[in-house]
Amino acid sequence: MLVDEERQVDWVREVKPPRPVWVQLRKLLPLGTGPYTHRSTGLLLASEVPGVLHDWFPRVDGGWIGLVTMPIEISDDDIKSAPTAPPPSFSFTLLVPEQFLRGRKRWGRDRGEPRRRKYG
Repeated sequence: MLVDEERQVDWVREVKPPRPVWVQLRKLLPLGTGPYTHRSTGLLLASEVPGVLHDWFPRVDGGWIGLVTMPIEISDDDIKSAPTAPPPSFSFTLLVPEQFLRGRKRWGRDRGEPRRRKYG
């Protein structure tokens, strides 16, 4: 449980075992519209990324916030990896509102990939 042992509270719901989820990262961290310059190094914010849900925290307005660990890929021209190696990433643990989470199967294909938008 996230809360330290001296101050354990019963209103935090620990998820045992931690549950795989999809995180709608682009909705959680929307891109700005300012005059930005392109960089070859930085975080790659995909539309959805796989994550692991550890705890649920209730909000006073009735909603829930999940404590989720997820990898976020990085782009760095200095890092050269083999073509078959997974892209380099950092592991982040964030509080994510429930509307940006959806379930993911533990094993096998979860209909494969993150949701893709269909136009037309």
